[in-house]
Amino acid sequence: QPQSILLRIAESDGRPVRSLKISAVLGRPSTHRHDLAVKLVEGEPGAYTAALPSLPPGNWQVAIEAARSVSDDVIFRERR
Repeated sequence: QPQSILLRIAESDGRPVRSLKISAVLGRPSTHRHDLAVKLVEGEPGAYTAALPSLPPGNWQVAIEAARSVSDDVIFRERR
């Protein structure tokens, strides 16, 4: 079954944040051996997605970074 990751980013007033460059790394909390790096693409305004391969069951973490452009500083960073 196809899997994906979806991230919605909005301003405090609810307006979507558009045209970001977003990358994510999915991995296990205990090892970097199975880490998977993906680029998220904006579909609808402020909604960024990436297709994922089938992931085995278990605990996964995601680290996300967003920037206005490839050469800009990171404006958002989160790990969960």
